[in-house]
Amino acid sequence: MVKINKIVQFGLENEVKEMSNSGMTQLEIAKQVSAKHPNIILSAMSVNRYLKDARIAGLQEELNIGSDPNARLRQEFREKMGTLDDETHQIYSIMKKTLKKITESGTDLDVIKAAKDTLNAIEQSRKNWNTLLEHSYSRFLDIQEAKQTNFIQINNDILEFSDDLCPECSKKVAEKISKKLISIKEKQ
Repeated sequence: MVKINKIVQFGLENEVKEMSNSGMTQLEIAKQVSAKHPNIILSAMSVNRYLKDARIAGLQEELNIGSDPNARLRQEFREKMGTLDDETHQIYSIMKKTLKKITESGTDLDVIKAAKDTLNAIEQSRKNWNTLLEHSYSRFLDIQEAKQTNFIQINNDILEFSDDLCPECSKKVAEKISKKLISIKEKQ
């Protein structure tokens, strides 16, 4: 028997999605929902599972209407990369000017502080790049999971349809689907 997520069970889907969209962490969402609804004990993992399932369901809907979530993901990635690139260039430009001014007129302590600030800004930029890459990869995996789920559902529908065929035809359909599933699993 499939266990129903507490968020779905208690009809909290919209509330949790709104909190997530507002930037709250999964732990913050779990704590706030549990505080607002004392009879519901919600974990961050439960929020994580629900949000992932909701993302997968949304991706499946996109795939079913013929949309290409990979193209959307690539576009979002390009836009975010462009923004990060602009921010990195701005940081570099500001820090270069600042270091030049301090070096010309400042004390050694000012130069050391400015160098430390520069290193911190560069480190933050590096972290932002890594976060963007991790986020994009995670979304790519969600898209792959949605595609796989749709593929399995289509095969199940075909198998169900094949029950209406003659026994020999039904067996051929089942064998073809089995071979296809095996070849897909071998590729993974």
